[in-house]
Amino acid sequence: MTGTERRKKLLNLMRESKTPLSGGALGSATGVSRQVIVQDIALLRTEGYSILATARGYLLEEPADTMRLFKVFHDAAATEEELTTIVDLGGCVVDVMVNHRVYG
Repeated sequence: MTGTERRKKLLNLMRESKTPLSGGALGSATGVSRQVIVQDIALLRTEGYSILATARGYLLEEPADTMRLFKVFHDAAATEEELTTIVDLGGCVVDVMVNHRVYG
């Protein structure tokens, strides 16, 4: 197994795990020493992966794709304030729908 293949396997193992994986456990799963795992984790971090090292092992931090639908009732004057508030609090407005009394 090449280093690139091993690092892909490490990412897959961390993605599938709900609990931290120790360097020793990752080493056993990939057939290398814990020190090689430490080096691989450092390389993965330089590639932009957010890997958290805890006392119990490594966790891959991936952003959760959460989408929420808000149904509101207000006049046109409050629309800008509502959208600004969502964005200021870290949200992203994907779509805006208008339900018109006559046109639907």
